[in-house]
Formats: sequence, structure tokens, C-alpha cells
Amino acid sequence: MDPNPRASESACPDRDTLAAFSCGRLPDDPLELIAEHVSSCARCATILEELQVKDTVVFRLRRSSADKPVVDEAVCAQLAEQARAILEAESVPATVNGTGAAEVLPVPRLPAVFGPYLLLERIGQGGMGIVYKARQETLKRLVALKMIRAGSYASAEERLRFQREGEAIARIRHGHVVQIHDFGEHEGQMYFSMELLEGGTLSSRLHKGPLPEREAAELVRALAQAVAAAHEQEVVHRDLKPGNVLFAADGTAKITDFGLAKVLDSGSSVTCTDAIMGTPAYMAPEQVRGEGWKIGRATDVYALGVILYETLTGNLPFCGESRSQTLELVRTAEPELPSRRRPGLARDLEAICLKCLEKEPKQRYPSAAALAEDLQRWLDGQTIQARPMRCYHRALRKIRRNPATFTAIGVLIVLIVLLSSLPYLLDPQRKVERFQTRLRRGETVTLIGQTGGPAWSRWPLRPGALVTAGAGGNVFTISAHDAALLQLLEDPQRSYRLTAQVRHDDGSRDSEVGLFFLHSEHDTASGRHHCFCTLTYNDHEALHPQAGQLSSLVSCKVCRAHVPTSGDQGNLAGEFFTPAALINPTETPWRELAVEARSDEISVFWQGQCFAQLSRARIIAQFQVPKLRWSNGKPVDLYPDLQPTFGPRGALGLYVSNGKASFRHVVVQPLEEP
Repeated sequence: MDPNPRASESACPDRDTLAAFSCGRLPDDPLELIAEHVSSCARCATILEELQVKDTVVFRLRRSSADKPVVDEAVCAQLAEQARAILEAESVPATVNGTGAAEVLPVPRLPAVFGPYLLLERIGQGGMGIVYKARQETLKRLVALKMIRAGSYASAEERLRFQREGEAIARIRHGHVVQIHDFGEHEGQMYFSMELLEGGTLSSRLHKGPLPEREAAELVRALAQAVAAAHEQEVVHRDLKPGNVLFAADGTAKITDFGLAKVLDSGSSVTCTDAIMGTPAYMAPEQVRGEGWKIGRATDVYALGVILYETLTGNLPFCGESRSQTLELVRTAEPELPSRRRPGLARDLEAICLKCLEKEPKQRYPSAAALAEDLQRWLDGQTIQARPMRCYHRALRKIRRNPATFTAIGVLIVLIVLLSSLPYLLDPQRKVERFQTRLRRGETVTLIGQTGGPAWSRWPLRPGALVTAGAGGNVFTISAHDAALLQLLEDPQRSYRLTAQVRHDDGSRDSEVGLFFLHSEHDTASGRHHCFCTLTYNDHEALHPQAGQLSSLVSCKVCRAHVPTSGDQGNLAGEFFTPAALINPTETPWRELAVEARSDEISVFWQGQCFAQLSRARIIAQFQVPKLRWSNGKPVDLYPDLQPTFGPRGALGLYVSNGKASFRHVVVQPLEEP
């Protein structure tokens, strides 16, 4: 015989195990497993009946008789087992628990007298008890009589458990809880009598399908009120299920079977253990996890939620192929939305159901009374306390219960997002857009700091110009044979002041270093042209008679776009002009240049002092000069279709022609128009 029924959950127990179950000699845990199996297995129920009826030797040896008293019960038990083995042509069975023979309580032939009661028929049985329909002769009334299956052979623990079940029922006085009439013991057999309910069980009603919404809500509300009354007496049922809900003849639903009840104020449970006991599909997660300290009122609220779910949908929220799988689902899985199993279900009623089925007791209704009140609100068309769960709430719960899986998914999503957004993140135009946004808000923008290169740049005119870092990387240097423009900002968005510190490192008599601004590009019949203004100087005394001063205040230039060839690139990289004598061969001084560009004029500054102001008309006029040349004694317009524009929103940056210069601290400061 397999002493551990868990090992073969899907198979029927053998006859020896059923014999041990019949007399109540199994421990609590397998006792509940076998009881659950027998209640739904016709084959095992038949075998159990045969064991109890055919075992006439046991009946004869154990029946109470003044003429032939039984002296040695252990010997009788052995004789009974051997007789049963002979009758059924089986080998002598092993003991159930290894310490004694399995003992079987015979079923009396009905009707039979049992103390003050006449047993009429058996109407039910469970893991520990058996229930008869009986008539109380003294009061001439029909009752339900429950007694221990093991009879006088019940262990002390079984007797205590049975007694406390009766006490628990007796403590509760409520119209939806089965009422107890009497409690006593007859010839060593403990029993108690209750009101007889012959309207069937809720389980049998649900075999026909789910109930209407209002009927289901009214039923569970009544059950919740009954459970609340039990909780007021510190009694937790722990085994609420449709099979334990009986109906009276008038249709009143009543809760019965407090065999697994727990009395909260007793210091110990009725079952004397916090083992995993109950019906798996109706057990709360804390019961499944064996967390006895968490089992309390919220445990019954969960079971009421399962009953509400089943009455609304006709299905259980969790139902696996085996007991262990069901327990795992109860512990970890989220219930499927009732509205998916019953389309059109009232959203608020679904919210009430799901609140009862929360995994953590603190997240359920605080009491069965609170559940009953919320169901009454729904029945009355009022606003309920439970709120429908949002999609992100369900997703968050799944993440919390499966952190490793969702962490991996999250990392994968982040990588996908980063890879998809990488072109955008690396797009240099984003920096320009940030600069422009800050300028629109009136903030100062630094294009080149005290050290290092520009935050953003491009070459609009001479892309072949050389850019090198100075010693230690503390300066930004530009070298160019011809005019080279390094654009630092496309459009300042408004009037501005551009300031820069410049050092003329090397060059020739024609060198020009400084700033350019008001840059614009134009397409003409003769090609693409650049129009811009420059503020430049030359700092070489040997080649320039006024070293250290501005070589020209403002120059307005028009240059045809130049696309360098591979030869141009080679010349720029390999051949550079010969250095000229400097004022101070060890260090050339830094000069501060600045220009303020407004919609009607330009102001230029040298070493912090305003040097000159040029009106819009004057600058437009200067743009015309480079367009003219003389031919046969007459001026010729080189670019007749080029119409330069003026405005402070043109691009700006650094300018170097035929020389080398270093730059630092290039800043754009927004200006307000007068």
C-alpha cells in the first residue's frame, strides 16, 4: 500500500487505503485528499460501501453485546483484516500507518436506533464525518445527525476536532448558517444533530450553469453576511465552497460543514495544525503557501470571491489537471477576467469579484461584512467601493510576481528602443535645435568653451580647411589657404551678440582671422553663391604695418561655392604656408571680437569697445561692390541675378583666410530689439 496518496494524485487509492480512510485512521492531510477524491469518484465510493457492508466478521466482533463483550480490540482488528482478506481472496494487507491494523467502522442496517435518534438514511459523508437523516424520537422532528466515521476508534485528535466543529457551529446564530440542536456521545460515538436541509447544494445547482447576475449577487451577499456573523464569533470557516452551501425547502441558503474551522481566539486551530487543508480551487493563496499566521477573515473573503466567480461564469478561476497544478495556479496566476467567460457581465460586479481574489489578504475586502455591503450597493444601483482594475495594474502585478522574466523583457525593449532611436540620438542637428530653443527662451549659449572644440560645427564654404587641437587640447585651431567658414550655428532665431576670443597664430600679409555672420546661400544662373559679413584682423607686425588692430571693420563678401577635388584635399594636408615673424615668438596675445546683429544695424567691438556701427542700407550697398568689375572701361555686373539679403538670423561662426588661428570662449547672447 502506498502510504503517501500525494504520490499518485490522479490514480484511485487502493482498497487498503480506503479501508484506513473508512475508519478515520489516516493523517489529516491524506485524509482530506482521499475525502475529496471519494466525493467525486463513483468507483471508490462503491468499493468503500462494499468494505463497510461485506465486512460482517468485523461487525460481529465489534458489536456491543453484554453476553459476548470484546476483551482485546487489537486482536479483533487483526482477525477482522485477515477475515476480509480470505473472503476477497487477497493476501493479508499491510497496516496503514505501520503501527496497527486498519480498522473499519461497520455501517448499521437502516433504519437503526442510535440513542434518542432513529437513523433513516445516509445523506452525506466527508473526510472525517458521516451524516444521516434521522428522527429525534423525543421531539418527533427530522434532523441531520453527524458522527465521526471512526466511531469509538477515533483518535484523541479526531475527537477534539469533531467537538470543536460542533462548538464552532453552536457559537454562530444566523439565518444563513445551519443551526445545531444537540451534541453528545452514545456508546463511545460522538455526534451532533443539526437542522435538516433537503433543498440540495449550491454545487448541484451550478451543474445546470451559471446564475443570473442579480441572483448570484444576492446569494453571495447572504453568504457574506453569514460569514461575517461567524467572524464576529472569531470563527473562520476555511472550507467555503458550493458543496458546503445547502438550501432549505424555502430556498434559503445556509453554510454548513465547519470541520476545518479555525477559532481565532483559542490560540490554536480547530484542526490543531496549519497544514495545507481544504479544497484546492477554493483555497486562498496563504492557505496554499502554508502561511498559517496569515489565515484569517480574509481567507473566507477569498473563498466567497471564488463562489461569486463560479456562480457568475459557471467556471472556477483556477482549475488545473491535478491538485498540485491547481494549487500552483492559486499561488501564482492571475484569474481570467469574468467578463471574458461571460461577455456583457456588469463591470462593477466583476470588480467586486476580482477584489475578493487578490493574492495578498490586505488587498481584499477588510471583512465579509464590507463585501456584503458592496454587493448591496451594486444591487441598489449605487457606486461601489471596489474599482475596476486597469490594464497597467494587472501588468504591474505580473511583473512583481515574475521579476526575472520581465526584467529580461524590459532590457530587451530598452535595447530595441535605443537601437531604433540611435540615429536620432546621434543626429548632430539635435544640438542645433537645443541651442535655438535656449536662445528663444533668452538663454546664453556657449558654442566653444575655454578648452576643446565646438559643440556643433560644419563647413559651408571650404570643407577642406584643417582643424587641429593645440598643445594639451586646450585650444581649437583652424588652418586654411583660402577663405574657410566654420559654421557654429545655423539660425540664432533672433537678434544676438556674438563674442569670441581669437589668437592669430600664423599667416601671411593677406591673412584674415575672426568671425563671420549674416551668412546666406543663393542659387543663381551662374551657380550657388555664399553671402556673408566678416569681422577680421591681422596680428603680424612684420607683414602688416598696423599689427594688433582691425584690418577691416566689416567686409561683405560674395563667394562662389567651391567643391574641393582630391588634389585640393592633398594640398591642404601636405603643403602649408611658411610661418612669418611674430610680435612675440613665444605667445601671441588673445583678442576679443564681438558683433551685435539686429534687424536694422550691425555693431562691432574690438577688445570690449564699440568700434563702429553699420546700418542695414550700408551693408546692402557693400554687398554690391564685389559684384562689379571693369571691362573696356565700363563696370560689369558679375552676378546680375544675385540679390543678397540682410537679417540677423543668418548663420554665424569662425572665419580664417590664408592663415592659422586659435579660438576659445565663443558665446551667443540673445538681445532684445529696441
